[in-house]
Amino acid sequence: MKRSLDRKTTKKQALPVNEYAGFVVEGPAIETVRLKQGFFEKFVEKRTPVKIISPELVPVDISAFRSDRILETLAEAKIKKLQVERKHGLGFGLGKKREELAFSEIVGKLASGDESYYLTTQYESHEYEEGDGDGDGEEILSLEDGEEVENSVNEGIDEDDEDDDDEDDEDDEAGDEAGDGIPAASLDSDNESINFENLHDDFDDLENAQDDFVVPEHKLTQDEVDFRISTLLQAPLTELYKKNDFPLVPDIFGPLIPQQINLWMGACKNGEKAKPELKNITKESLGRYVPKGNSSGLHHDHADNLYVLVQGRKRFTLYSPRDAEKLKTVGEIRRIFPNGLIDYKVNEKARFWRPMREDGAMLGEWARWMIEKGDFLKISKEELEEIIENDEPFAENGESDLDPPSFSTVPPLLAHLDEVSEEDRKKLEIYAEANFPGFLDLHKLEVWLEPGEMLYLPTGWFHEVTSLAEGSGGAHVALNWWFVPPTGEKENPYPDNYWKEDYDKTLAAIAYQRAGPA
Repeated sequence: MKRSLDRKTTKKQALPVNEYAGFVVEGPAIETVRLKQGFFEKFVEKRTPVKIISPELVPVDISAFRSDRILETLAEAKIKKLQVERKHGLGFGLGKKREELAFSEIVGKLASGDESYYLTTQYESHEYEEGDGDGDGEEILSLEDGEEVENSVNEGIDEDDEDDDDEDDEDDEAGDEAGDGIPAASLDSDNESINFENLHDDFDDLENAQDDFVVPEHKLTQDEVDFRISTLLQAPLTELYKKNDFPLVPDIFGPLIPQQINLWMGACKNGEKAKPELKNITKESLGRYVPKGNSSGLHHDHADNLYVLVQGRKRFTLYSPRDAEKLKTVGEIRRIFPNGLIDYKVNEKARFWRPMREDGAMLGEWARWMIEKGDFLKISKEELEEIIENDEPFAENGESDLDPPSFSTVPPLLAHLDEVSEEDRKKLEIYAEANFPGFLDLHKLEVWLEPGEMLYLPTGWFHEVTSLAEGSGGAHVALNWWFVPPTGEKENPYPDNYWKEDYDKTLAAIAYQRAGPA
């Protein structure tokens, strides 16, 4: 039966299941690493954030992506129209619509210090992101600094996260989402039934005519070739597929499968900022205000993230998935997996969410894949069909002014009370204890990044990203690599070949496009 917005929940809600088994915060300092030896085993497998400061480990020449050179590096994207966030009040996103500007115009505005714009996760015109949020990779799904993102995850990969477009504004820099994953297949549910004899994968609509396949081995049409490349290398980075030396997976991440690679750009003036009124404190009055710089808001992503700072300065404030319940997310947490990935209940707070497993694969898409393979050794066809039948959003269309479910409702200022006056701090502490009990007692990590430094952030780690410009003001720029979150050790990081088979198709698409017309 389809879920309805009018449907009332009468059963007592079960408490979230927190199975997180990775690194937890004990002190304020984050570990710093210079060498790649043992990196995967020590940090990726153990789900440990780490600051990387070795120039030899930076995957690209970051100078080519600074605001004064990026139009030369990405020349083919100059006139391309890209989605940007506009600042409203004390932050980006906040349910506001995106605008489209030519990439060259965006770079010009940001380089001049215009902090009213933010370039983050790029969504397809048909995609809907709850709150249009972004993450600063800071998303697959993105924020003001764009964390996000996420390819097969629900938030669309996020990022730099300085205020996601609800996860993607000025950051998915983690925000984000997103992108997270393969687009959901459309189900014919007008009569609330599913024809299991006519199942198809995410790109089935593109696979109608055999004669249209340009990569027959993987049944790829030209449209899917283009789609896969632009999904992995998000605009304005798409044309980098032509460069054989551009790494889709940096060396230290070995067997991980990339979901998306994003560019985040914003601007900031480093002077004093008008502060919010503290007489009658509310979440709305505080917004995403922080005393200095621009904030992404506090959120988490659904993919592992390598955040490479190109220009400006960034401060990450990190909280462990172990503390997720105390961080008051927009969505209701259903389960926190051992690797840190956080799944949500599908309801009015996450109307378009789709249940996922520990590696971020949406259960409905995985079930279709299993049926198409005819693999019923571990789970029966009937059970897989039931998973697909239950894989329906709370609402199939419509808009929402909510932030993504992965956003914390805790105002970012509460993570930085050491930066306000004693008088203001006392007021904010009273507000925090009344509305977010226990938050001020949580252990956190604080990480500052300078150009050329990087942060590895495993999935599920909550982060608030404050972006600052160099000198008195100007652009801040970052690159994000998003990876399918691993569930095992280096030799066998994923539970099956679901993601590998999909990535093989993307690699085949890139190889075909690089070769050019026959």
